[in-house]
Amino acid sequence: MKPNLHHHHHPHWRRGISRPEVAVVLLVLGMLGMLVAGFISLSAERGRETACSINVKRLVVAFQNHAADRSNYPASGRLGEELPEDWVHWQGRRRIEQSALAPWLGEISSRTMTCPEDMDTRHRSFPFSYTMNMYLHLMPANALATPATTVVVFEEERPNDGACLPGHPNDRLAHRHSHGRSQAGFADGSVRLVRPDVGAPTPQQ
Repeated sequence: MKPNLHHHHHPHWRRGISRPEVAVVLLVLGMLGMLVAGFISLSAERGRETACSINVKRLVVAFQNHAADRSNYPASGRLGEELPEDWVHWQGRRRIEQSALAPWLGEISSRTMTCPEDMDTRHRSFPFSYTMNMYLHLMPANALATPATTVVVFEEERPNDGACLPGHPNDRLAHRHSHGRSQAGFADGSVRLVRPDVGAPTPQQ
C-alpha cells in the first residue's frame, strides 16, 4: 500500500482583539503615561528646590564669613538707602559685584541669587529672590544669642528690596516648594524649609 502523502492541514483559527480589550490596553497605557509624566514633573520640581537650597546655603555661608572677618553683619539693603555696607547692591546703576557680601560669595549672578521657581523677577524693582533679615542690619556678630533659630536669609514671595522684616505684610515669605514652604537660611549655617505663615524667629540681644 502506498503511503498517503497528502497531509491534512487543519486551519489555525486566529481570533482578533476585541474592542473592550483594546480599550483596556489603551487605558493602561494612558495611566502609565500619566505616572511617568508625574514622576518626571516631580523630579524636576525637586531639582529646582535643591538648586534653591544650594543658593541659600551659599548666601548663609557668605554671611557667616563676613560676620567672622568683619565682626558684624552687613547692611540689609533696604529701600531708600544706598550704603556701601549693603549686602547686595541693587538700586539704579549699583553693581552687585561691588556689594559688601561679594568677596565671600565667589560667583554672584542672577542665577545664584534667584530661585529657579521664581518666575516674576523681571516685573520687580528688586530682581532677586533672597533677602536679609532686617533685624541683623549692621549687628555685631557676637550679639546673637540663638543662631540656630535666627533666620539670616529669607526667600520672599515678591521682595521689593534687599531687606525682610519678619511678619510685615509687605515681606511675605514664598510658598514655592513642597507643601507650600519657603527656603530659609539660619545663622548657624543650616538651611531648612519653613512654612510662610509661622513667622521667622528674630535675634535676641
